[in-house]
Amino acid sequence: MITALKGLASGVARGKLYFEEYQPSWAEAGRRAVLVLQRAIPQAAEIIHTGSTSVPGMYAKPLIDMLVGMREGAELSPSLPELSRLGLQEFGEIIPGDRVFYLNDPDSGKRLLHVHIVPWRTESWYRYVDLTDFLQADERARQAYIYLKKALLLRYEDRPMLYNPAKSQFLADLQADAKAWRAMQETGGEP
Repeated sequence: MITALKGLASGVARGKLYFEEYQPSWAEAGRRAVLVLQRAIPQAAEIIHTGSTSVPGMYAKPLIDMLVGMREGAELSPSLPELSRLGLQEFGEIIPGDRVFYLNDPDSGKRLLHVHIVPWRTESWYRYVDLTDFLQADERARQAYIYLKKALLLRYEDRPMLYNPAKSQFLADLQADAKAWRAMQETGGEP
């Protein structure tokens, strides 16, 4: 897995909040990670590159977020040894039903990848998909999120553990907007 991502995402060092302007190489890192994860987790229904690095023009932490949707009834446990062989380590459940793994570069120690494993086509799945799609489609929402990230970087650069709590209400509102946007897309623009 490390080889597939080398040179495509610079990663995030522990103890620092850091962002970069959008890099086209992040899309290639996402494509490569999908291929590697498809081989490692054949029981997955769908695997996609998600999050800020998948949104052209977005300001982002240079680590790749992957979303793995598991079919109903699929067990993750058979793929755990394979994920471990790829260098992925289990982080645990950040949000109930969202099992997270991460990958650190052994040379730099920087975190390169997060893998979120959730039930496919559930509320957990769409929380990621809707937000990513909405940010890709709505310039105003994307710019508001970039503005917030830049402001929080100034405040929390040396205290990254405060970044997620500081953006939680904005993100909850953005996710609600994304969910409403998805509903409008599905009904042809009718609320």
